Amino acid sequence: MSTSLLYHTWGIRGYTYIHTRYERGKTIFRIEQDAATLRSSCCGSEKIIKRGVIKRTFKATPVGNRTVLIEVLVQRVQCSECASIRQVDIPFASPGHSYTKRALPGKAYFGAISR
Repeated sequence: MSTSLLYHTWGIRGYTYIHTRYERGKTIFRIEQDAATLRSSCCGSEKIIKRGVIKRTFKATPVGNRTVLIEVLVQRVQCSECASIRQVDIPFASPGHSYTKRALPGKAYFGAISR
């Protein structure tokens, strides 16, 4: 699979596709951010030091009647300019949410597609 599906279906760009798993009726895509796009989430600086990764899972809009999850390996970085250590920003998801921006929570999604 190419990253084209990630972009055209869920608006995810700047990430590399790693693999797909199928578990209990769910399709799970694993992706990681391209190293060239890593920036400090505090000040936006490119001068960073990698400090590990954290796996986060986001619910995306379904494909057919299968639930889709996006597993992201989120890089933790230390900024050389402001000295903060944080996770990089995830542009396709709002801070504090466990679903992508294109995935409308709850019944709103099904109401939108039935019109």
